[in-house]
Amino acid sequence: MSLSSVMLTGVSGLTATSTALSGISNNIANVNTTAYKRIETNLSATVTSSAGTTYTGSGVSASTSMSVSQAGTLQTTTSALDMAIDGNGFFVVSDTSAAGSASLYTRDGSFSVDADGYLVNASGYYLQGWTADSSGNLTTGGLTSQLSAIRIPTAADDPEATTEVSLSANLNSTTEAYTGEYDISSGLSMASYDAEAGTGVEPDFEITIPVSDSQGGEHSLTLSFLKSETANEWTVELWSDDVSGGYGADGTIIKTGTISFNEDGSINTDSLNAFLGTDGAAGTTISIGASSDDSGGLHWNSDLGIEGQSITLDIGDGLTQMASSSTVNSIEANGTVFSDVTDIEIGEDGKVTAVYEDGSTRTIAQVALATFVNADGLKAVSGNTYKATSASGSYTLKAPGSEGAGSLTASALEASTVDLATEFTNLITVQRAYSASSKIITTADEMMQELISLKR
Repeated sequence: MSLSSVMLTGVSGLTATSTALSGISNNIANVNTTAYKRIETNLSATVTSSAGTTYTGSGVSASTSMSVSQAGTLQTTTSALDMAIDGNGFFVVSDTSAAGSASLYTRDGSFSVDADGYLVNASGYYLQGWTADSSGNLTTGGLTSQLSAIRIPTAADDPEATTEVSLSANLNSTTEAYTGEYDISSGLSMASYDAEAGTGVEPDFEITIPVSDSQGGEHSLTLSFLKSETANEWTVELWSDDVSGGYGADGTIIKTGTISFNEDGSINTDSLNAFLGTDGAAGTTISIGASSDDSGGLHWNSDLGIEGQSITLDIGDGLTQMASSSTVNSIEANGTVFSDVTDIEIGEDGKVTAVYEDGSTRTIAQVALATFVNADGLKAVSGNTYKATSASGSYTLKAPGSEGAGSLTASALEASTVDLATEFTNLITVQRAYSASSKIITTADEMMQELISLKR
């Protein structure tokens, strides 16, 4: 090996150790970066020729790799929006909230709500998922083009009319039966009850159902109950002050009739169907005409100036008669929300649920996880994210906790995989190797100086 080759061998050592030092310094700098994956530098010898007893080396080369599939430990946080993946998979994110944006992949789950209501992580990337409709129904798919940026809805969102209502409540079986006069045609109804005016009949219990119209306005449908002298039977009125053309002296009653309960407290299906006007169906559809409807049928009051709508009312599974206080357990109605979000809950299955100040809840989205055949083949890019490559293979979208995808842990983040003790040890080793390589160059230089001095 010539002296010039020796010097080049020393240079290769300097270059390789510089590459290793770059990886170590990056690891140390990102020791506290959420879900950062440690860079490892691998050194390999390079040989110009090798035959018999002759060996000519040309130094060392360095290559870096990142163990993307290595998971960091999960650490508890105080934010309910922080998410960690316990197992395989990556969050799908995008640099914009617009539909069809290019997808990137990350394990960084440090999400928060931005000024527009979107979930974004610390690097400013928008979390992608399957968005639920106004009834909380999810339609999942296997393409990132079927995902959209997850946004927390507010009361200021675009108006949406209510189309579905379900409720759960109990009527007190020990309520004293009403023995007075009841005649809705003459105004002796629960809908026309006014304690100060002394009109109508006082109901034993009422359930107020909030519904929204085509312009996002709030209205109330009221279910009024009056205990009958017949055992286990109740007189029922469904009414609203915002409608006209219905039953009763004021035309505000949408439906009226009786329902009865079985001896075990469950509702008698036949009586419920008779009241709702259905034949074995779970609920009935109430059609309320537009404010401009002058056909004489049921319609919104003319001064509201809103469109007509149909509302499916489902009370069959949730209404009981037990010997306990009459109470409403829950009311679920789609359409525009009239109260502010007070909390966001994220389940292990990735479902994002908004909790509103009126106590109602709504599933708004489900986080999608992308898995890869070879996660270590992903290409790292800025923002603690990755791009798919031919080495990683194509993605497969899965719901958290299903088909081999990891589950989500809320109020937790994945830690960096960097171990400072290891990095500082490697730093010392690399520093010594760099010094040794530089010594090769200075030694070869001295030998070359001796060779040149022979001419003198």
